[in-house]
Amino acid sequence: MCLRPVRHFWFMGGHASRTDQWGSQALPKRWLSKQAELLAAWQMRVTPADT
Repeated sequence: MCLRPVRHFWFMGGHASRTDQWGSQALPKRWLSKQAELLAAWQMRVTPADT
């Protein structure tokens, strides 16, 4: 199992938890959209363990 998506999701949560300190501009819609696309792409990947 690849832990990169889990780590990335944790990283995104860290950013989201600091919006009260950094402001909502720290998570612009364009950036969030790219992150959702990236996580979806990781979900579609086939690893050797899946075959």
